[in-house]
Amino acid sequence: MRNLFVILFLFVFANCYGQGYVLEASWEDGSRTANGRINMNSTGLACEPDCMQISDSFPRLGSHSQRSIVNIGDPCTCGSSIRCEGKVIQDTSVKSLYYAVSMLPRLYYSPSTDNKDELSLQWKIDTDAVPPLSLWERPSGGTTHWFLILQIDTTRPNPTSGQVTTRIIDLGELQSDVYTDWLFVIDWQPNYTGSIQVYKGDTASAGTLYTTVTGANSNAFYNPSSPAYRPLRFGIYKFPWCNGNPPTPNVGEKIMYYDVLRIGNSDMSLSQFLIQPNPTTQTNFLRFNRPVRNSN
Repeated sequence: MRNLFVILFLFVFANCYGQGYVLEASWEDGSRTANGRINMNSTGLACEPDCMQISDSFPRLGSHSQRSIVNIGDPCTCGSSIRCEGKVIQDTSVKSLYYAVSMLPRLYYSPSTDNKDELSLQWKIDTDAVPPLSLWERPSGGTTHWFLILQIDTTRPNPTSGQVTTRIIDLGELQSDVYTDWLFVIDWQPNYTGSIQVYKGDTASAGTLYTTVTGANSNAFYNPSSPAYRPLRFGIYKFPWCNGNPPTPNVGEKIMYYDVLRIGNSDMSLSQFLIQPNPTTQTNFLRFNRPVRNSN
């Protein structure tokens, strides 16, 4: 009887208290690393120290957001990329399901002015030659669009760019200076059973299902009996953007704001990640991109 009581207690405890966000970051407490849950400015993540900064200029909710900024003069390898990213620190043996984030592209340009591709979200490990899954901003005719791009090889754990099969999904036109609320519901699989549900919303309308992408969304696992899953990186990763490439005309700076970053596992529900269409509570918007905090 005593053992039965212990089992029932543990069951109730797990169900009442086991659920929770893998990461919930709003940056209202002044910690740009979400109290040590996000790796900032390590090798391979950023060209300039402290380029990821908390700002009170453009929050989605509350009073603060995280700002990623890259400049054409940042000291990265010319001909390669300029980047300012943060990497979520999470247990890669655990299969997360929900990835939600609000993103505001600041002063973005038409393709005739800025014709260089960039990505703003990617799921990858440090040894990946290419990210299996990523969110891009790319020219599409006379406008710039969001694109979800899969680069997958179901036979190799770490393929090169020439070995992957690429799928490109157009997620609609990018609106400058407006928050887009994204939710990606991902069943990670290196085969036909995989799926990605993409929800898209903004400050005027709650997120709704925009598209469903079925099929493989992960490379082959190194150890299929104990798979490792890709953590999320967020921040601008700008492709060839240096003198002689040629440089992007008339564009010397790119800025993306991130807010309400949430990650969760299958023990949570969709409603815990969809942001309601209420506008930000911030009333004193600043005209310029002023970082106000840079604390860890």
